[in-house]
Amino acid sequence: MYTLQQISSMQQQAQRLGLKYPACFSGTHPEKLGKIINGYGSGALPKWVRKLLDRIFKHYLTAAAIHDVRYSLSDGCESARVGADAEFAANLKMIWLARFKGTHFCNPLGWFEWWLLKIAIHAVRYGGRKIWQRIYWQNKHQGSNL
Repeated sequence: MYTLQQISSMQQQAQRLGLKYPACFSGTHPEKLGKIINGYGSGALPKWVRKLLDRIFKHYLTAAAIHDVRYSLSDGCESARVGADAEFAANLKMIWLARFKGTHFCNPLGWFEWWLLKIAIHAVRYGGRKIWQRIYWQNKHQGSNL
């Protein structure tokens, strides 16, 4: 879904902004990460829907990539999933703050984007459990992609 250059840029942005991510996010070759990250939305969604979501959240792809990697490491525990979703929310906020550089309080676009990001945060909180468990069982029986 992403080019090697796009994935490498995500890794660099995560480091530059001080985002939270598992060590394997920055230490894994972009080609291998490309097999894991799928952008916004569940892999069960039609590809055109995920592409549309990626366009809507185009400035926040790094947060989704980190979240995909975190989910790929699923241990099946609900507390770890809640932590992964909280990390996603924190990373979105850090990117949002960096994007608007202190103007977010008086910028209508900034508030509109924050509203969209809150929808994304709630979507992963409410829809992620089934995916988290499915990935855990895949990892247990087939091994992790990382």
